[in-house]
Amino acid sequence: MDINVYSVATPIVLTVVAAEAAYCLYQKNGYYRLDDAIANFGTAIGHQITNVAVAALVFSFFTEIHGRWAIADWGRRPALSPRCT
Repeated sequence: MDINVYSVATPIVLTVVAAEAAYCLYQKNGYYRLDDAIANFGTAIGHQITNVAVAALVFSFFTEIHGRWAIADWGRRPALSPRCT
């Protein structure tokens, strides 16, 4: 079973960030800056979107290359092909 690390870690990280922000606002020590937190989250979201785009691009190239010049056929139907009955 594959576990997506991001789906497990995201609620934990957001809870810790919220707790830290609440503590810093309660103490009024000025450690927590909302603009920095928003910029960091925006960067993380952009990074994940870029990862998905690159993976889709690599997968499409691999599918095209494998469809044209496959060295071996393992006898399985491709996942995205229509069923022939």
